[in-house]
Amino acid sequence: MPFKNILFATDFSKTSSSALDLARLLKKTDNAQLHIVHVFNPSVFEVPVPYHFPASGAVWTQENMTQLRDNGKQALVELSNEISDAQTHYLEGRPGPTLCDFSEKQQIDLIILGSHGYGSIDRLFLGSVALYVSCHAKCTVMTVKPAFE
Repeated sequence: MPFKNILFATDFSKTSSSALDLARLLKKTDNAQLHIVHVFNPSVFEVPVPYHFPASGAVWTQENMTQLRDNGKQALVELSNEISDAQTHYLEGRPGPTLCDFSEKQQIDLIILGSHGYGSIDRLFLGSVALYVSCHAKCTVMTVKPAFE
């Protein structure tokens, strides 16, 4: 069954680059619409309790949040310039739930994303977008593991 709407989720890592190769191939093979999505998670930069971090950290975050957003948007533009006929989407929120919600609204058939291959301890502290999306998306999900050389 060919895929009509493919979502490629990127965090601009090397692992995402490998997943992009697969997304490009399937886009071409199935003549599908490719959606390139980056989800910026501002909560990673929020200071939960003021006394845990020096005030300079909170000030830095507020002053640089716009630059961080702009960097993500620019990286998305550069990536989309490499692929013709792809739609790009810059979203904000928690990556896993945001990707699942977006994929449902856009009637995505296939989500392709990289998996960093973290172990269970790393996943406990860092979370796993790939795991979340694999468990909660209402469409097919392909994860691409990093190539270890």
